[in-house]
Amino acid sequence: MKRIFLFSLILLLTGFAGRAQDNSPIVLKKKAYYQNDKKLTTNDLKSILLSKPESAEEYKIAKNKSTIALIPMTAGTVCVLYGTVVALKQSADEAKGISNGEVVTSDQSKFVVPCLLGACLVLSGIPFVIQSQKHLKKAIDNYNSHSKTGYRPVMNFSIRGNGAALTYRF
Repeated sequence: MKRIFLFSLILLLTGFAGRAQDNSPIVLKKKAYYQNDKKLTTNDLKSILLSKPESAEEYKIAKNKSTIALIPMTAGTVCVLYGTVVALKQSADEAKGISNGEVVTSDQSKFVVPCLLGACLVLSGIPFVIQSQKHLKKAIDNYNSHSKTGYRPVMNFSIRGNGAALTYRF
């Protein structure tokens, strides 16, 4: 009786797991990723790609490259914004001085240097963004190629010092 119950339970779990598995491909449409005509959020895409070991490795590389690109690009944006604010403030002071009849001379280096530095930092992050996109595309291609092969469940039974375990991966 126990064997029949265990066998029925395994078959039942296999049936539900097979229905829960979604092996349809991920496609890029209008700069967004879709699966079964449903738009995927970043978290959905992450969980889908991390579910397969073949695509998880590439996804992690893409995420690391993206993080590396974020640091100089954020610093560069801050520098450019700072230079722009300084330039606007200096222009407002010059306009106020001219309206008062004063001769105004300005120091251009106050805003040119931060803007150039910021532009260089932003440009230095672009190669990492390109590499990140390539690895993300490769992760999606790996997922799509392995999702076409079909459903391959793996069941393992192991005995350890403190008991027995039955694991089922899908």
